[in-house]
Amino acid sequence: MATFDLESVHIDSSLPLPYLLRSVERQIADAPVEVSFAFNDAGVLVLRKQPENKRALFSPSPKYIF
Repeated sequence: MATFDLESVHIDSSLPLPYLLRSVERQIADAPVEVSFAFNDAGVLVLRKQPENKRALFSPSPKYIF
């Protein structure tokens, strides 16, 4: 399986939220695994997750939240 570097996704917080979301989506669209990003209404990144297998599953575990 190809690797994907979650840290390589550029988060341009100067963009309005709709444009920020499109920017991130373009960068992750062809990722070989499912990756997830979550932003609050102000466009601040509140969660990013890359699973060890092919699917991003969410749980209440705080280890995925920063």
